[in-house]
Amino acid sequence: VVAAALESGNGALQWQESYYRGYFELQVGFDEVKASFFGTPVITSANGLEIPLANFTVRSGENRLLRDGDGNRTVVRGGVVEAGSLKGGRTIATNLTHDTVTGKWAVLQW
Repeated sequence: VVAAALESGNGALQWQESYYRGYFELQVGFDEVKASFFGTPVITSANGLEIPLANFTVRSGENRLLRDGDGNRTVVRGGVVEAGSLKGGRTIATNLTHDTVTGKWAVLQW
């Protein structure tokens, strides 16, 4: 609810997520920049659990997020994210969680 209110009230904001604490990774290349956002579902103990929340790409010279739906799971305008609110897209919570300690993936209930 909070994420949707923040996203709808800001024309430039394309995605907002206000539940998970987490981090993001940037991959910067000559042709594109990719941003991957991760949330940590458990913050009360040290663990390797993380949920991939959203991924976005900006191609060189385009000055905007990728919008063409070329197979990426999370593109703006019709895309899908795990959590939060995506302008013109959908939020589908799968609870697919990666344990970075063991390397295993599982659907867990949060």
